[in-house]
Amino acid sequence: EVPTVAEFGSRISNIEKRYPWLVCEIDGQIVGYAYASQFNERTAYDWTVDVSVYVHPDYQRKKIAVALYSCLFELLKLQGFYSICAIITASNKRSLNFHQAFGFKTAGHYQNIGYKFDQWLDVEWLSLVIGNFNKPPQKPKSIQDIKGTPEFDLALSKALEWIEKF
Repeated sequence: EVPTVAEFGSRISNIEKRYPWLVCEIDGQIVGYAYASQFNERTAYDWTVDVSVYVHPDYQRKKIAVALYSCLFELLKLQGFYSICAIITASNKRSLNFHQAFGFKTAGHYQNIGYKFDQWLDVEWLSLVIGNFNKPPQKPKSIQDIKGTPEFDLALSKALEWIEKF
């Protein structure tokens, strides 16, 4: 079921207190977004996030998702996260290939775990390592802590340059 505008706004507000939520707007129209969210509420998983990306069908294959994910992952590194997870419908080969091109590896396969479009769906759990596991971790920073830093601004400007090419 599609969330209402209010529900979607509430979701964004809650997530962006701690995690990045990026939006791509072209000619005044939102054409895509990518965001990270909490992987698990237990403290042991504080260094891991879930990610998601969406690009409007009219704007797909223009590297917008690549720009959004590249920027998102750079921000997550700056925040101090170590692992990224993505949950993909197993039949969505295009999304699986896209994530694998970013270096995601299959971490698991669940059968009949999601229900959408009047059918039960299998999902693939994918993971990507972005941190250095050879040193003790520091608590990740919130996105608010890194906003406005030169590194934050550089990550955004690189994404913008990428999008403007297409």
